[in-house]
Amino acid sequence: MTMKILSIASEAVPLIKTGGLADVAGALPAAVAPHGVEMTTILPGYPAVMKALSRPRLPGYPAVMKALSRPRAVHAWDSLLGEKARLVSGKIDGHPLLVVDAPAFFQRDGGPYVDGAGRDWADNWRRFAAFSRAAADVAGGAVKGRKFDLAHAHDWQAAMALAYLRFAPPAGGQRIHSVMTIHNMAFQGHYGADLFPALALPPQAFAMDGVEYHGGIGFLKAGLEAAAAI
Repeated sequence: MTMKILSIASEAVPLIKTGGLADVAGALPAAVAPHGVEMTTILPGYPAVMKALSRPRLPGYPAVMKALSRPRAVHAWDSLLGEKARLVSGKIDGHPLLVVDAPAFFQRDGGPYVDGAGRDWADNWRRFAAFSRAAADVAGGAVKGRKFDLAHAHDWQAAMALAYLRFAPPAGGQRIHSVMTIHNMAFQGHYGADLFPALALPPQAFAMDGVEYHGGIGFLKAGLEAAAAI
């Protein structure tokens, strides 16, 4: 029997990379496949990712990128934390790939986390909360035809997905096991408590064993609290 895992990551080679997280997230699907595991990677729809999906066979692309299948939209959100979004499905080198195409959050110049001047995007908390909310919906079975046995979140940008699965699972969805992996402890996603209402989590989530962290919100901490294994 094949085990199905949703790997939730903010970057993965060869589509987008700023550090070692991308190397690991990109290599995992092929590494676990011989062990009876089908791993689907879900990524934010950054410009580089959407460009690769729309033109997967451009000359000069790395060989693995030439193995990208043509994408198709499989789900849509009228309001993903207040913005329209869709879920795009494809394959890369034979492994399932999902992309959260939310232009208001991810279609912008600069890098995945910083603007062209190297400054953190002021709304990173909202961008990756939205990505996490979408990933939680997918992992929890809200998308027709997508069922998973395990959600695997990588670093703070994906950690809130596990909190959403714990405190606000998709309606009619299934509860699944979860794993949290820390690639870089230096970045934890710590924000002010005043942002909590915008996360669309129930009041009980703002607690010591939830998303609360030193009086504020801790994205990584929330994932660690919600995960079944670290």
